Amino acid sequence: MKRGDKVQVKDLEQVTPAFRGKIGTVTADSRLGDVVVAEFGDEPVSHAFSVDELSEVVHKARTSKSAKAHNRKSR
Repeated sequence: MKRGDKVQVKDLEQVTPAFRGKIGTVTADSRLGDVVVAEFGDEPVSHAFSVDELSEVVHKARTSKSAKAHNRKSR
């Protein structure tokens, strides 16, 4: 994962309950096998996770209102 990636903590038994489901930002690049360090808006401290404990958050591209209206009319 790369610095700046948005990640969500998985709801796994080995993950501290306080972090399950939270979305944060990766603070440093990591290579396969490294821990991933992420920080959360409500937590001033960074936390380390294994790659298996995180999933990347993918944001859908936003579509303008006019494009949505056009798509509805063309159906």
